[in-house]
Amino acid sequence: MAGMRATGVFGVFGSLAASLNLAVSAAAADPVQRPPHAAWFGGLGGAYSHVDLKQSMIGVSDPTSVYKDGVLVATGTAGGPVVPFGLSEANFAPQGQVGYFAHFPGSSLLWGIKLTYQYDNADVDRRELIPQAGQFTPVGGSPDSFTGNVVIGSSRTRVSHQLTLFPFIGQSFGQGFVYGGGGPMLLNVETDIRNAIGFADINGQHTDITGAPLNFSSNDWVWGGGFQLGVAYFLSDLWFIDINYTWARTLQPSNGYSDQFTSSFVQSGSTIMTEGGANLYVSDRLTTQSVAISINRAF
Repeated sequence: MAGMRATGVFGVFGSLAASLNLAVSAAAADPVQRPPHAAWFGGLGGAYSHVDLKQSMIGVSDPTSVYKDGVLVATGTAGGPVVPFGLSEANFAPQGQVGYFAHFPGSSLLWGIKLTYQYDNADVDRRELIPQAGQFTPVGGSPDSFTGNVVIGSSRTRVSHQLTLFPFIGQSFGQGFVYGGGGPMLLNVETDIRNAIGFADINGQHTDITGAPLNFSSNDWVWGGGFQLGVAYFLSDLWFIDINYTWARTLQPSNGYSDQFTSSFVQSGSTIMTEGGANLYVSDRLTTQSVAISINRAF
């Protein structure tokens, strides 16, 4: 009888051990960290962001009048060739995101949508020299050509706020999912052009035509589009890390800046005065690339 009781006790413990082993094996095979079937989520993180600016400028004048001692002696116009150039900047950009994902019924495939805000904080500044060509016509005379340039003391472009709204599709894999998607992008671009002066080379003299430096500025929200590839890895049933790469590009809008000018100087004992309108046309295209990591919570 004692042997039978001992056998029964060991049998019970053996059964409990076997059950515990099965439970541990099942937990290992089906971990808690798997992505939920569907969830809203939100997170914070940062990105290494690279902003590339492609810009072109052209300066054009309205008909300009030239006076000598108060008497109109000539009129003229000027317009340059388009001057393209490029600059870029890379830095750290804080980021926040909210979104939603859900698996298709009975499938490891999923769909979702994500709204991301990123503060790019890119700031590029340069000095520009824009060539000019034009003609002036003396009163009662024949037109003559001249060359010149527009000197811009500082042309500054700041890229600050970036918003992307990307639908995506993905494939879950046990403790997370990989995904890819794309959609619209909205970018805040500020432009400041300072100390712009128009010069003309007339009769061998380099002459300040526009007088006091002109300043222009604008603050615009620019549309664009892009795509994103990423991976989400769940640390628990609610918390996950999101790592992604994003490429986006704006459309190429143009801004036109205009102002009136008056300039006067003394030449050979006579007072020469010019007056007219100055126009500067600026076209921007911005491309942003970023690699981001964020910690997110599912709800």
